[in-house]
Amino acid sequence: MDKHRHSALGILVVLLGIVLIMDYYGIIHFDIGNLWPLILIFVGYRAERDYFNGYAGARHLLLGTTLITYGIYFQLSELPLMPYQFENKFWPIFIIGPGLGFLQMYYMGHRPKKNLRTGTLLVGLGSIFLIQEFMTLHIQLFLYVAVVLFGIFLISKDQAQRDDMDIDTKHSEKETSPDNERERY
Repeated sequence: MDKHRHSALGILVVLLGIVLIMDYYGIIHFDIGNLWPLILIFVGYRAERDYFNGYAGARHLLLGTTLITYGIYFQLSELPLMPYQFENKFWPIFIIGPGLGFLQMYYMGHRPKKNLRTGTLLVGLGSIFLIQEFMTLHIQLFLYVAVVLFGIFLISKDQAQRDDMDIDTKHSEKETSPDNERERY
């Protein structure tokens, strides 16, 4: 285990050295102060790892996913890849990050209904706001579409519950049928 840890650290040190040499010769511009979001990513990774190793509860999934999402956002903001006029358009990431955490908690089986609803709501709203930032349509149209989609969700949820009740009824009828009683003996 220590061999792998030292190898990974060695690779990082070599990469850092190459980047510093390239900065020295003016090939790229590098400022180590721009790497502060990596701390968020690292803390988020540790929270996720602690959960999956059995050392922490489900809330670490929410914390880990949120910090990783924010860290990636801030790290991309520090790089000169994004034009300045677009930087302020990505604020919905702050809604989407926790939503992804709730969806991960749902996927892992922790309070499935509450986490699915909360995660879907946050990711959906964040996505609507993100799309709205890059489109000329007004937010009211997206809210109206969200109302329609929420209504469809409620209808499908009600139908799924009726289907489950039908299946349970058929199961209980089959278990108490006279044919089933004969098979037992």
